[in-house]
Amino acid sequence: MMFENDMTEKIMTYTFGGKMNEYSDTTIPYPHRVGVLYQMLKVVDFTNQTSDTTPGSLRRIEWLRSFDKVLEPYVSKNPREAYLNYNDLDLGVGSDIMQKQVFGVRGIRKAYRFSQRLYRTYEIL
Repeated sequence: MMFENDMTEKIMTYTFGGKMNEYSDTTIPYPHRVGVLYQMLKVVDFTNQTSDTTPGSLRRIEWLRSFDKVLEPYVSKNPREAYLNYNDLDLGVGSDIMQKQVFGVRGIRKAYRFSQRLYRTYEIL
């Protein structure tokens, strides 16, 4: 299944460690540091698909999920994490701040709580 694709998938890896391990989770709003060896970005192109229910779209989504299953023993757990602005269909989505909070608190921890306070302050002004 892993190599049965239509060349619309890309996988990019970025190495971590070194200097990044010296910064705490609260230094800048990017908590994925200590203990993180790699970051992986999986991209699937849906450009020529008319919806997310076409056979091509469903095949690509299944490819992403099967790839995640292969990596499952090697990735972060409890909570499963993703970097802000990297879309992950299985972590959560939402159109308002309260729906996004579920993903935000899991995904970016303290930085999300800070930005949420900032957002509410801005809303009041």
